[in-house]
Amino acid sequence: MGRRKIFCAALAAVLLFRVGGRVPAQENPPVLYAAGYEKNRGGKWAATVWKIDGSTVTPVVLTNGTWHAGVVGITGNGGSFYAAGYEENSGGNTAMVWKIEGSTVTPIPLTGGVQDAQVLGLAESGGSFYAAGWEHSGGGKRVAMVWKIDGSTVTPIPLTDGTDAAEAWGIAAIGSGGPPVLCVVGNEGDYGECVTIMAWEIYGW
Repeated sequence: MGRRKIFCAALAAVLLFRVGGRVPAQENPPVLYAAGYEKNRGGKWAATVWKIDGSTVTPVVLTNGTWHAGVVGITGNGGSFYAAGYEENSGGNTAMVWKIEGSTVTPIPLTGGVQDAQVLGLAESGGSFYAAGWEHSGGGKRVAMVWKIDGSTVTPIPLTDGTDAAEAWGIAAIGSGGPPVLCVVGNEGDYGECVTIMAWEIYGW
């Protein structure tokens, strides 16, 4: 039998810790979710999440394998999980989020596929999800981006104006009882020149 190449990009634990310390050994072990991609028979990477419940591993394939796709982050809220990454199209990469409820997968494209884009980080607050990454501008440079996902509504929040290349690598949503403070890290500066490590704070979203 041939080998299947699996790349695990992110690992999220559900109920791994409780107030006061680690889950005691005599209780049920935590359910884990691993996310990444798996190479299919056609040589394409299919975005995949694996549910790990004790010794039982259940794969949830997010894409049909027509184009390369991968997951770089995963987070959950209640019974739903959201995975973030990219899926290729004829023109490049589309920034993607997938909503996972059991075996049901709902794709949520964050960009239209006209300009190359990718998600690199994901956070949740108050039932809304926030993806961080980049999208090429019309001028060809990467613009650092955050996308707010509220149900099926996607709101893009550009962090830079495209004068210099920029990317958002990671995001955290801080606060409760109202719109969170979004803390985003990344870089700005054309490659081959001095690149500045950046941090952005976003309020009111």
